Amino acid sequence: MSKQLPEKYRPKTLDDVFGNDDTIQMLDVHLHRKAGPPTAMLLFGPRGCGKTTIAKIIKTELGIDDRDFFEYNTANARGIDTIREVQQNASYPPLVGKRKLYFFDECHKLTSDAQNAMLKLLETPPSDAVNFVLATTDPQLLLATLKSRCTKYPLAPLSRDEMAHCLKRVLKKEQVEFPDKVIKEIVRQVDGIPREGLILLDSMIGVKDDNALLKMAQNYSVAEKSTIDLCRALINGQRWEEVGQILQGIAKDDAESIRRQVLGYMTNALIGQTEEQDEKGRITVEYRAPKKNPRAAEIIDLFKDSFFYSGKSGLVLACYLACLGGAKQ
Repeated sequence: MSKQLPEKYRPKTLDDVFGNDDTIQMLDVHLHRKAGPPTAMLLFGPRGCGKTTIAKIIKTELGIDDRDFFEYNTANARGIDTIREVQQNASYPPLVGKRKLYFFDECHKLTSDAQNAMLKLLETPPSDAVNFVLATTDPQLLLATLKSRCTKYPLAPLSRDEMAHCLKRVLKKEQVEFPDKVIKEIVRQVDGIPREGLILLDSMIGVKDDNALLKMAQNYSVAEKSTIDLCRALINGQRWEEVGQILQGIAKDDAESIRRQVLGYMTNALIGQTEEQDEKGRITVEYRAPKKNPRAAEIIDLFKDSFFYSGKSGLVLACYLACLGGAKQ
């Protein structure tokens, strides 16, 4: 069974990583410096930008054996007992190589007690041969003192040009050609997230009709029309009863994707760009002079934090608060 594109083209080395050049270059220097790698490294950025992939690359770059690599999903192991277990385990020497690496994915989900225990662990690590990698989509939820103990590596979504180049490179390796208009639409839909771009691309390879390809790309967004209706309702200050009805139609969809679309819509409202979709699915873009739009700014503030953890509840609450703000105007 052939691998799907996100797995097939997952970077194996730092040289393979596409985008975030400054961060990758800095990480490369830090991993191979004479003084040794940082004890604690914090990878942060939106989901799908390669945090887990880079953590695995750090393991490879440091020559760490699988038996000396420990990965924790803090959605399931988020309490102080997890950190106590790590503290005890880290006190033993590596089984095979010269180093041990502990990776905490979505570390912002650690409880307050666990974060404090982690802080003490980083302040007095058991050995110079022990390294920690923390990854998160929400660094603001980490204790400031914990973040201060880490060397920070920000990861951002790809620019539209970078995303297009990435997709074209994969298509070339797959010996497939897509029209430029299809690639542009994929780029617009995935908002700079490489994993989503490859997932969408993987679902489209094998389709021969150009119009069908374009339609598939245009229909990729989560409840596109309903989300646009939601954005319009929020920015126009419609009553909660009306907004709640729209939410009923998109409640089953991914709240985090909807959040990003709302942010994009409100950002465009501030800078003077509008994107509309007609009944045939065609996108038209219009530009005008930027102007003050406190309503859009207020909604951006309500939607700026990830719904990864809160999910549907976070989306509903942000919309409800936006409606309360609209009622005051």
